[in-house]
Amino acid sequence: MQPRAQALGENRGDDTALKGRKNGCSGSGTQKPCLWSAPDMADSANPVLLYDGVCGLCNRLVQFVIKRDNQAYFRFASLQSDYAARILQHHGLDPDDVDTVYVVKESGERLTSRSDALILLLRELGAFWRAASLVLRICPRWLRDWGYAVVARHRYRVFGKYESCMLPAEKYRDRFLDT
Repeated sequence: MQPRAQALGENRGDDTALKGRKNGCSGSGTQKPCLWSAPDMADSANPVLLYDGVCGLCNRLVQFVIKRDNQAYFRFASLQSDYAARILQHHGLDPDDVDTVYVVKESGERLTSRSDALILLLRELGAFWRAASLVLRICPRWLRDWGYAVVARHRYRVFGKYESCMLPAEKYRDRFLDT
């Protein structure tokens, strides 16, 4: 396994240098391309977590899920990828808005966002995490999404921001979709 700094792209920039899709995993213009590519489409049986590829908190979420997803159920794609842009445009959402985490199910037909996406992730991880998802589900959605928005607003300041998307360890690369 690669050292943490190398696996997560420890080169961080300031918030003003990194805006939306300009510094993520896209291969056009002056943007930094991802260092690898994966298949275009996810298996319809596997949900896909769409996350901000340059966000420190979002990368920690991906690592959290990978560590606990023993069945390799989830797939991953950064919000800066062409894959995520196609899915979001299909649902009438702005692909440049990287403040929301999404879970895509049923080959892109069902899209869950914000706190509901996190609850879905926890529920699918099983055991203790399923119980945690039930506790979160008790809270009203407006309250959960308000808390989500507060964290999202301050995530770069608290958890940092990377210059490019995380490069996953070799054994996990087949779970990442990024075109």
